[in-house]
Amino acid sequence: MPSNLTCDSMRFHTTTPEIEYALYVRRMIFLTVGTFLVTAGCVGNSVSFIVLQTESFRKSPSSAVLSALAVADTAVLLTSLLRHCILAFSNNAMDVRGISQASCKVHTLMTYFLMQLSAWTLVVVTTARLISTLLPFRSRVLCSRRRLLLTLLFICIALFLVNFHIVFTVELHEVCYVHPDGNVTLVKQCHHSDQYAGFWFNVWPWIDSSLCSIIPGVVILIQNIAMVRNVMKARKTRRNSLHVTRNNQGKTSVTAMLIAVSMLFIATNIPIVVYMSVYNSIIGKSVAMTMFFHVSVTILMHCNHSFNFVMYCVFGRSKFGRELRELFHCHGNKHGGRQSRLQSITLSTFIMSLRARSPPTTPRERNSVVMATDHPLQRDSFSTGGK
Repeated sequence: MPSNLTCDSMRFHTTTPEIEYALYVRRMIFLTVGTFLVTAGCVGNSVSFIVLQTESFRKSPSSAVLSALAVADTAVLLTSLLRHCILAFSNNAMDVRGISQASCKVHTLMTYFLMQLSAWTLVVVTTARLISTLLPFRSRVLCSRRRLLLTLLFICIALFLVNFHIVFTVELHEVCYVHPDGNVTLVKQCHHSDQYAGFWFNVWPWIDSSLCSIIPGVVILIQNIAMVRNVMKARKTRRNSLHVTRNNQGKTSVTAMLIAVSMLFIATNIPIVVYMSVYNSIIGKSVAMTMFFHVSVTILMHCNHSFNFVMYCVFGRSKFGRELRELFHCHGNKHGGRQSRLQSITLSTFIMSLRARSPPTTPRERNSVVMATDHPLQRDSFSTGGK
């Protein structure tokens, strides 16, 4: 747009002291809570991704989708919430959507797409886990890594096509804000085109809420109920048989972990659905109230993308927690690996030299030599050789 446009020839908004205070509160929330969620979420999702690449998790086909969920959650934080934090730090002076028409369209498209993708990735994970609990002998075939990744690819294509209309229905506008003191601020904002205002206000919010919250939430809730019933039934059966293996404990831990993540998704997405249902009734009454509700549900929604790591640690202690401890334990012993290996070899050589001076005469003594010399070397090779 030409730079010599005035407020008479473009969109403008008149602010009030109430709106100014609401803007200040909104800015402080994103500065503090938003920044914390972005930092904690990116670190937690990165650690989760690393743990999910360990050998114990790679055996499970759903680990690939869980890794994709960690990547999608991180992308949501960096695309959506980070933008709000930058706006708060710069006092609305820096907006990635305001750089150009292309950035406006692409960033808006990716924001909606990634949020919906994260939700449906969780649906794929819970579906795979439900199948593995109900049909354990067929789950390897029905939920193979290849099938899960192909399903995720199909979901990506479908969601991208659903959101592709943003390229045509959204554009960059120059907006004038007239403040109570008479000052005027010119801001470039990414909004829907005027000809698509009805679609964006009345149709698209419900399509987006259905794809991002409502449908995934209902599906996940039904799956969680089925998984909980199956886990309780299996636990009762194992209690009666008095036979609980470590593998069964690991499966139960992963199921509990996924149920916790799913319930976190439902709890943090219910407010945005309620907000959308009452949006039209409150927007005309109080702009400040609308802004307060918007920032509240936005923060809650992004908690879902930030706290999955906490759910993994709390509810997946027997498997995820064990792999996490072993990961940091191996990292902590990395620098001492060479020294421990030399000590082990020296001890083994010393024992061999003693046995060589006094050759064993009985089979039992021969076995003790083998145990004394071979076992430390094998254990050291297993624990430190591949690190």
